Amino acid sequence: MNRVHCVLLVDDDYTSNFLSRTVIEDLDFADHVHVSENGSEALKFIREKCSAEAEETTHLCPELILLDINMPVMDGFGFLEEFQKWQSVRKKPISVVMLTSSSNAHDQERARKYGITGYLDKPLTEDKIRGLAHSNS
Repeated sequence: MNRVHCVLLVDDDYTSNFLSRTVIEDLDFADHVHVSENGSEALKFIREKCSAEAEETTHLCPELILLDINMPVMDGFGFLEEFQKWQSVRKKPISVVMLTSSSNAHDQERARKYGITGYLDKPLTEDKIRGLAHSNS
């Protein structure tokens, strides 16, 4: 299984984050797992850790973001809108996978318009991680 250096979980649900982190760590899928509780917090983290000026912390720049849709402050779509602008100037891409409890076909279609890597239903499981690892190969 291909590992990633850093995963960013963006979700306001403590239980989902706990379960996702546990699966990622149990499978030794990532060296670091960081949690942001909304899109705004996630954007701040990415700007701090992934900018050219952040040489000391670029090892914490996520290679994979697991993003929920429904969150306070800034939801997943608000995050994608801002992230897409920022990502276009970044040399190294960051994969974004929606990890959500929304099975709404409209949400899935809307998310894909932002060029996400995948769309997964919660909860994150070993099989879903293995699928991500193989798609990142």
